[in-house]
Order: sequence, then structure tokens, then C-alpha cells
Amino acid sequence: MDYRPAVDLAIQRHQGFVLLAVEMAGRRFPKFSENYMKFLDGQLREINFQIAISSVKHHMRVVRQRVPY
Repeated sequence: MDYRPAVDLAIQRHQGFVLLAVEMAGRRFPKFSENYMKFLDGQLREINFQIAISSVKHHMRVVRQRVPY
């Protein structure tokens, strides 16, 4: 099964969160300082986790629609 469409959809939904993370990091720390990069890294890791969860949930909905229990 091809998961790319689900992953692409999740990424599109989360692009706003990525931009927000960059903006928040820029407000808190001097750009590209060590603290800026650490903060941004943590935010992006959290977003990646959310993308993974969204992709799995989407896949589960698709499978449930195809296979009645």
C-alpha cells in the first residue's frame, strides 16, 4: 500500500505549524543562535510526531472504509 498520499496530506496540514515554530523561535532567541536552533529542533520534532500520528489515523480511516468489521 502506498502511504505517500496520506503523508503528503499530513505535511500540507502542518505547514502552518512549521512556519509558526520558526516565527516563535525568532521571537525568543537571536536567529541561528544555539538556543534558537535547539528550540526550533524541538518544535520540528514535535510536529514530525504529529505528522506521523495524522498519517496513521488517516490510513486507519481509509482501511476501515474498505473493510467492514
